[in-house]
Amino acid sequence: MTDLMTLQPHAEGWSFVEGSWQVDDQGVIVPPHNLGDENLAIYNEHAFGDFEAEYEFRWDSVWTDAGFIFRGKDARHYYLVQFPVVGQQYRAEHFWAAISKVDGTGYLQVLNMQLVHGISSTPWVWHHARIRVQGNEFRLWVDGRPFPVVTDDTFSESGYVGLYTHCAMGTGPRSSFKNVRIDGQKSTTTPWDNTIKPAHHYLPIDPKNGNGCGTIVRVPNGDLLITIEESIRCSKDNGRTWPDVYPLPQGINGLLNVTQDGSLTMISVNTTPPFTTKRVVSRDGGKAWLKPEQTGEVKFPTEKPYTELYIGTLLTLHDGTLLAFGYARTHQEQTTVEGRWYHQGPVPHYMNVCLRSKDNGQSWSTPSNLDGPPYEKAEMIAKDFTSEVSAAQTSDGKIICLARPFCSPFMWESWSDNGGVTWTPQARGPFALYACDRSMISTTSGYLIIGGRFPAMAVQVSRDSGMTWQCHQVDSAGWANGAMFEIEPDVVLFAYGSKETPKTLRGQIMRITEDTLEPLVVN
Repeated sequence: MTDLMTLQPHAEGWSFVEGSWQVDDQGVIVPPHNLGDENLAIYNEHAFGDFEAEYEFRWDSVWTDAGFIFRGKDARHYYLVQFPVVGQQYRAEHFWAAISKVDGTGYLQVLNMQLVHGISSTPWVWHHARIRVQGNEFRLWVDGRPFPVVTDDTFSESGYVGLYTHCAMGTGPRSSFKNVRIDGQKSTTTPWDNTIKPAHHYLPIDPKNGNGCGTIVRVPNGDLLITIEESIRCSKDNGRTWPDVYPLPQGINGLLNVTQDGSLTMISVNTTPPFTTKRVVSRDGGKAWLKPEQTGEVKFPTEKPYTELYIGTLLTLHDGTLLAFGYARTHQEQTTVEGRWYHQGPVPHYMNVCLRSKDNGQSWSTPSNLDGPPYEKAEMIAKDFTSEVSAAQTSDGKIICLARPFCSPFMWESWSDNGGVTWTPQARGPFALYACDRSMISTTSGYLIIGGRFPAMAVQVSRDSGMTWQCHQVDSAGWANGAMFEIEPDVVLFAYGSKETPKTLRGQIMRITEDTLEPLVVN
């Protein structure tokens, strides 16, 4: 095999996207620690069609990716072998691999992503990857373990190879590489175009508060409102710009909701006992608010001593019923060591819950358990901690809920076919995803879409009411904690937290079709 790294990065034969890479005295290839969205190093001395390559990679942070580019044409057209990692995934020890493509839209469409058994997700450990490309068949082995064969005909001609990484939290370490070698028939093709940069589609929503957002609603005059930390932002152009800032109502910070008669309300539930509910109304589209009213108290039907209740998602059903979703947990002592918190004592009990309201949030039902019967059977698996819930109603009236796991490699999935009164037992869901409260919706055509963390910032789309899903990586940011809103038929605004530095809330406008997910704003 030919060693691709015998040349120093400053020598001829290499192109870089978002800064030059370096090779240290030990032969370790290190990307720049900058604010680049994606860092690419492209070997442009020769193109390759069919080939076999191998390399070693190491995650130098827990918010990165270690990828190998092949059949590349430019920074917007290539295949990618990738090994993504985020904080929740590495803490729970599950290792993933994927083969994807960037086909000109700027989105990274995942052709296949799988959990790979027997490989630790601990950072700073070297792994070995081997890739074999023959025609439209792509084969991958990581640490000797085979990945399912992937076939795709998008890029059939020879192209360039290279390395890919990013940092989802901003500046700082990414992934390192070494011993990059390739064996294949060298060929010529159109030169790599250094003037073409990766396509980015995000718009700034808030320049300072970038860790996440609350709900998005449309008020009767057509404005969009979004809650961000201690304020409300307003867009008058369907989410393109957000110049106006309104104050939150005094004494309440909750979830925005527009009732069927057009009233703008904010609803909150106290996070500690007593779990009192509040509701406040605005008559001028969020510029000013009436006095908040306490409307009731959430009481659990069980005797478990729940000490915390977090409600993060509102869903209005086709018949006008308002559902609120979240999680409750019992108390557990915590301690902090070197800036990180740890549980002490007995493991707390978590429960995902659904509340129902028939009067636009003025009163609420007793919480129902999203982990439906049979409850706590001795032979049933002990479900791990669960937290944020995303929910949507399908075109046939069923409700799907996907809950974030703490340790499971997949989300928890449950369904209701009676308006949220009862639920199926929570089962292993279709994919891993984190920090995705409020960020699943059903569009006019019945497409389901959900956005959150992993890989990087990802969007999953289902065109068959949640039976199968297609993953797209839409950004290299990692905070998530976002929200979605359908601004036009099958056109979705996705707002989400970006990188730690700079801390800017981002938004994307994307259209779902029968075949694709496409951005409507291209940078």
